[in-house]
Amino acid sequence: MQKKASLMDGQHRLGGIEPYTKTTNSMLHVPFLAFHWLDEDEEIKFFDIINTKAKGIGTSLSRFLKRESDNLSWIATQLIIDPNSPLYNIGTFIGKRTKEKHITLQNVYNFLLLLIKNTT
Repeated sequence: MQKKASLMDGQHRLGGIEPYTKTTNSMLHVPFLAFHWLDEDEEIKFFDIINTKAKGIGTSLSRFLKRESDNLSWIATQLIIDPNSPLYNIGTFIGKRTKEKHITLQNVYNFLLLLIKNTT
């Protein structure tokens, strides 16, 4: 049986998941929140709340996303992903540190800025 459903928020994320899983031949667990039986007014209210109270992305992730247009962001990213780098596999792009990944991309970026500033 088919019933009416609507996607309130996140379609841009869903649009990237399928190509990623097909390209990498991987499976992702995607958390989501579903509201059942909303009328149109309730849906509008929830949509407004979700989109006006959203938390922005962190500076590390922003640097990663700008890596193709910003040289320092690209260098910082390479220092974290290149297996020959001393920072390989100990850095994080999302800014959340763990015991294993205790350096953020923003830390590396700031360090590169400091190096450049001191050499000019």
